[in-house]
Amino acid sequence: MREQTIINALQTNGPMSAAALAATLGVSRRTLQSDLRQLNEDNTGFIITVTRNVGYQLTITDSAQFAAYQASLQDQAQPAMPAKRLPALMHVLLTTTEYLTVAQLAEHELISSKQLQRDLRELEKLLIGTPLQLERKAHYGIRLQGEWQSRIHALQQRGLPPHHQTLCQRLMPLGLDPAITAQFAGEVGWSLAVKGQATVPAPTTAAFAGLLADSRLSEEAWQFLTVSFAAKHKQLTTRLDHDLLKTKLQAYFTALDMRHKTDFATHPEFLSLMYFHVLALIGRLQKHQSLAGLSLEPLARDYPIAFNWAVQFAQWLTREYQIAVPKTEIGYLTTHLLVPLEQAHEAWSRRLYKIAVLCGTGGGIATLLCLRLRRIFPEAVIQTFGLNELTAIHELEPDLLFTVTELTETFDCPVVRIDELASDLDFANLRHELSMAARSNNTDTLVDLLTPALFFQTSQAADYHALLLALTATMTSYCGQSDYAESVMQRENFLATIYDNGIAIPHPLSFNAEKNAVAVVVLPNGAGGSSRPVKLIWLIALKRDQLPLHRTLTTQLAALMQQPDVIEQLVHQTDFTRFINILRTALEGAEQTWIYN
Repeated sequence: MREQTIINALQTNGPMSAAALAATLGVSRRTLQSDLRQLNEDNTGFIITVTRNVGYQLTITDSAQFAAYQASLQDQAQPAMPAKRLPALMHVLLTTTEYLTVAQLAEHELISSKQLQRDLRELEKLLIGTPLQLERKAHYGIRLQGEWQSRIHALQQRGLPPHHQTLCQRLMPLGLDPAITAQFAGEVGWSLAVKGQATVPAPTTAAFAGLLADSRLSEEAWQFLTVSFAAKHKQLTTRLDHDLLKTKLQAYFTALDMRHKTDFATHPEFLSLMYFHVLALIGRLQKHQSLAGLSLEPLARDYPIAFNWAVQFAQWLTREYQIAVPKTEIGYLTTHLLVPLEQAHEAWSRRLYKIAVLCGTGGGIATLLCLRLRRIFPEAVIQTFGLNELTAIHELEPDLLFTVTELTETFDCPVVRIDELASDLDFANLRHELSMAARSNNTDTLVDLLTPALFFQTSQAADYHALLLALTATMTSYCGQSDYAESVMQRENFLATIYDNGIAIPHPLSFNAEKNAVAVVVLPNGAGGSSRPVKLIWLIALKRDQLPLHRTLTTQLAALMQQPDVIEQLVHQTDFTRFINILRTALEGAEQTWIYN
């Protein structure tokens, strides 16, 4: 192991330069710096310092602790028996959030790379049905993926963490029951043992913060531990006030209705179902249990408004009840929010009285379209017209006009371009989109919101997250929303908004800009630093009460995702006017593009 090699080299040779020490280890200087930093952060009983023109040297600060650390290294260095390799491999992956290469893991386990690959396949089988999964990423390595609490609970099953007794004594001033203190010390100990990106602690519980203020914990660890402590301290399981929960839910959704002109708080069935769901949710999470998650990406892509509301609602639950709502639960909250939204869409469609269908061919095609539309709009009177009957359409004064051909003439109602052979599902989706459009007085589309001032192109390799930080700063100045950058990154950190064919649609959790805007970044060579390739970034900023417009933009971008040839044209454009023309043509030519008049 490299830790032992570093210690032996510095004890044998005295001060050594970075080049000499890296050569001894057979690693890069960057890897060496990482190893030295980690050794100084661990409870090793020694410290490694560097002196200019002298080099690195080792100083023992606690002989007993140093001896114990040396003994632990010797234990780890013993080749594991085949039956013990998987638990050992699992332990290594559980105690780091960083990527490890096959070579690093093989070296650590003292086995060949080929044998390690076989062990990893066996480990993947063992993880089936658990909240954890093995993530393999090209050019990065391997790591375990899963909620922090799942990682810690898996470690707890392996026994007590290092220095457990010391942690118990340190946590006694919190005033918890001794048995609860021992349990919490285990969570703290294993959280400290997990190596990852350390951050400045920002816990919500002052008493807990004071005792562990000097600890190197990740933000995720702090969140898990502070919520866990609050739950243990307040004993929420036995003290949850059911009537108060109903009152809080009513107040929360009343405020949501006032902000977004929705009707959640006046929907008794929704409030009842949400109450029972939240009641069960709090109970599950207090017992460190969670439902198997729905697939989040389709929900986030197809229903971004409801999804964002679900994330905000989960954040509210965390603040109110000190429960860390995992991502796996967000999908269920989203589906609950969709029920009244869909019912509102249904009610709107039933208020349509007159629908006109313009079909140049007439005959069977027109009849088929009418039959499908009657199933979706059962209360409406539906009439068909030919291309020579535009005057008759005006005289009808329809509430909605469907057309299978391009129109140059304008009408005093929404005009919807449809395909002659559109499916029932296509029509159902159209109804949803039209009801959203009907609630909005804004007729803007994607093309209308683009401006040369927010059009950027970079051909150099860029990190997606760094690029997004810079872009949100620019957009903050342009749109006037003070918390814009923070809100966008919160949404992105929760679930990346990178979708099909390299399209990314970052947006804030809540809209509160002074004006509507869309910024575009064109990346002909793509952007790194993300799990999926990024070619086009569409950063959205909207004023309050512009949710239908958000849906319009999302739908148009979804249509663009299905046109990879167009995307390839767009990513190589440096001229804004040319970019706009290509985009406009693509959107106008897409099936079921809306035309608002």
